Amino acid sequence: TLARDLAKVLGYRFVDTGAMYRAITLLVLEQSDEISEDAVSKALAQHPEISFESSSNHVLINGMNREIEIREMRIALKVSQVASMPSVRDYLFQLQTNLISEKHVVMEGRDIGTVIMPEAEVKFFITASIESRVNRRQKQLLDEGKVVSREEVQENLESRDFQDANRANAPLALAQDAIAMDTSHFSKEEQIKACLAIIQPKLNPTELLRFV
Repeated sequence: TLARDLAKVLGYRFVDTGAMYRAITLLVLEQSDEISEDAVSKALAQHPEISFESSSNHVLINGMNREIEIREMRIALKVSQVASMPSVRDYLFQLQTNLISEKHVVMEGRDIGTVIMPEAEVKFFITASIESRVNRRQKQLLDEGKVVSREEVQENLESRDFQDANRANAPLALAQDAIAMDTSHFSKEEQIKACLAIIQPKLNPTELLRFV
């Protein structure tokens, strides 16, 4: 949410890489009920085109809007397993690199600062207490008309964190030059203001830092 809102304020493109992994997960589960190397290979062999609809930023797979499907809990439960596979990361790395080639991008994901955009001008590592994250995620799901228990939401978040932080390939990690921000007690507006206070002097140094 923060990355999307920042992109809107800055007039930049927003790239939700997590949605791209969800898209691959959806394609894999259309091949098989279980995640396997074979099912992943079949999905990637079709060279799926993954992009974002310009106005809504919904995920398009081969030109079709699949946003509702990729947000289902069955996808959330499997996406970390799919994301850990080198073949998937290699495939999406090229797509993501193409998306950032023209710059003016706010990219969100779990390996952006360390792998995808190591030279980014500003890197934020956004975190919050598990209670805050569960509250936010459950509200988001309820707003989408999905009824999910707090226990199920928390279990999914903690499981994904553990899997992503402990995978061998591009694990979730804090980049050395990233700014860690605990947003547990920040409203959405406060999060944006805090990030903009850091970003804007880098974008307009002569205007905002005249003494430099």
